[in-house]
Amino acid sequence: MDLSQPASGAAMTPGGTTGRPRGDAAKPLSLVTCPLDFLRGDGGMAAEIREHDWSDTQLGPPSTWPAPLKAAVRTILATALPAYIFWGPEGAFICNDGYRRWAASNHPLGATARRVAGDVWSIIGPQIEQVMNGGPATWQENQLVPVIRNGQYTEVYWTYSYAPIDDPTAPYGVGGVLCLCAATTATVLAERRIAQELERQRALFEQAPGFLAMLHGADHRFEFANAAYIRLIGGRSVVGRTIAEAIPEAVEQGFVGLLDQAFLTGAPFVAKGARYLMRANPGAPDIETYLDFVFQPIRDAEGQITGICVQGVDVTELTLAMQRLNTMARIDHLTGLPNRATMIDGIDKAIAKQRLDGQPFSLLYMDLDEFKRLNDRSGHAAGDEALREVASALRRSMRSDDLAGRLGGDEFAILTPGNSEQALAAAHRVRENVRARMIARGWSVTASIGAATFDRPPHSAESALAAADAAMYAAKRAAKAEPRGPAD
Repeated sequence: MDLSQPASGAAMTPGGTTGRPRGDAAKPLSLVTCPLDFLRGDGGMAAEIREHDWSDTQLGPPSTWPAPLKAAVRTILATALPAYIFWGPEGAFICNDGYRRWAASNHPLGATARRVAGDVWSIIGPQIEQVMNGGPATWQENQLVPVIRNGQYTEVYWTYSYAPIDDPTAPYGVGGVLCLCAATTATVLAERRIAQELERQRALFEQAPGFLAMLHGADHRFEFANAAYIRLIGGRSVVGRTIAEAIPEAVEQGFVGLLDQAFLTGAPFVAKGARYLMRANPGAPDIETYLDFVFQPIRDAEGQITGICVQGVDVTELTLAMQRLNTMARIDHLTGLPNRATMIDGIDKAIAKQRLDGQPFSLLYMDLDEFKRLNDRSGHAAGDEALREVASALRRSMRSDDLAGRLGGDEFAILTPGNSEQALAAAHRVRENVRARMIARGWSVTASIGAATFDRPPHSAESALAAADAAMYAAKRAAKAEPRGPAD
């Protein structure tokens, strides 16, 4: 039958389209006209099915097809979604335009399911048989089902379902299977590229020399932490836990408070040389570390803060080296006592304190007698040893709030709180301890000590040292080098 001509009971509109007869007896054309009306349409597959010679197939002429098959064919021809049908015991193949564009032109209409499937029968065959045997419909998402396209093997990913086409006359009540499918190759490959890029970035983060962690939410839950971060915290497992759960000492030391501040305000927090005491095991001693780091708030597309990126470097070795250098810069390397710069700093602090509380302080200035002769007769090694003995005597003489140091050569100073009587008592104590050390070594070295007490703040640390130095020279001029004040 020529489907291009109107069938009986139909009327032509002035525009050439088929209309319905007027009156109560009017019914849809598809229900009353021709047995091939289910193949109407201008699509390529509709025309191909109409024109195909079905005599050599198990289906026979379309006009004789069972109603369930006709309805299923009409369904797939009406959708742009790729779809096909396997009908009957051998699975005679029928497809729509959407599937033909994707799956290639070498699948002949009416061919058996096994022939159409070819090498992929091992993938789809069990699924088809499950449905044909009365089992449930199948669902596969992003399944690799290769196709031959333009004579070439092509990897294609599909999301598809095999659903039964009911036919009460067929075994298990299933006449065939209907497959609705969508090619998802582009999506799968895009997701694969994204996953590969994420993995590459994760590898870069993991291998980064600095430590890095991603925290999510207001409770700062770990999403990621690289190897450097895990080493920093003693190898503890953190992903999926809050920072308070994983690193309790971070709460005690105020780091969580800083994270809260960054999360609430959106302002990054930057630290240089921050001290962190790592406590990997309860009861174990803390491990002192120093860190340069930033807490960088992370915002979503709407500008809402969703988490914190923690990144930084462990600067413990550098910080400790700088501390050692600073210590060396403030300590006399021979005696281990504070050097002149440290003593000046200590006197400045004593002056500032006196301006606040008005309490007096004293400064003792000590010079060694006969030290040059010891150097000349016994050598510089003996002189160095004598200076170390003096340092030991000073440490023995000091109280907890005293500061003693070497000013240079054989000159020393002691900064001590208290009045002039307390200062002279301290001077006598130092002088006797030094003499005892020298006698024990068989040396004739003695000490001349001057004491300057300040009831009012002196002009500067240097002027305070000058006053104590003058008192020392006054003591040196005395016949027995007795400790003296500047007025003696």
